[in-house]
Amino acid sequence: MDTASLKIVPRGAYVEMNLELTVSYDFESWFFKNYNELEFQWTFSLPEQATMTGFWLMLDDTLRPATMLDKWTAELLFSEVSSPVRNPALLTQSFPDREGMVHYQLRVYPVMRDINRTFIVQYLLPARPTNETLRAWLPTSQLTTRNFRGAEKLHISFMSEDEPTLLGAEITDHSFNNATSSWDYDIALDFDQFVELVYPSPIKGKHFFSTFEQNDETFYQLADRKSTRLNSSHTDISRMP
Repeated sequence: MDTASLKIVPRGAYVEMNLELTVSYDFESWFFKNYNELEFQWTFSLPEQATMTGFWLMLDDTLRPATMLDKWTAELLFSEVSSPVRNPALLTQSFPDREGMVHYQLRVYPVMRDINRTFIVQYLLPARPTNETLRAWLPTSQLTTRNFRGAEKLHISFMSEDEPTLLGAEITDHSFNNATSSWDYDIALDFDQFVELVYPSPIKGKHFFSTFEQNDETFYQLADRKSTRLNSSHTDISRMP
């Protein structure tokens, strides 16, 4: 995994995560030295309240959006990589497990000599509310592994004029970008590292309603403050085409 960048967009009581990764083939390994191309597989987990909203693969210097298919059709297409159909990417998800986590597997084929492969995954994550702030875990632990060389750093752009706090992060660079109205950070990554984002909450009254459009869909969000603290179990989000 060569580079990793994360654009974070506050969406009411949710945060939109746009994770862009670039991977390549390390031919220094003796085991793979005779292979011209490999398949990249990445497994990660999200809470069942998260909503996967986008997946793009870079082809010929252009980001191509994925097509939503049922699992059987998608896997059949992916298994035919030896046919004229090439450059596929597949993202599948499981049912929630007993701990309320959904497991995703992303596959990209082929990863070839001296060619980087770039893809983007986008998802909505419910933030955990406190009295004055919203909090969310960043996907730092998903970018490192003992099986292969993970990303050494993560570039973060928080798209808001309100400065956030990154708990558990070793910040190597920090600035405000006036052109994009974003707070930009570079943080060092280590195995099993957990970084939490904390930023001011937009929820001030007893009830909170917001809406936004994305990828030809409209998302509606309602939060109900039951006490002095907003209980995240009383937030909901729906989507319409």
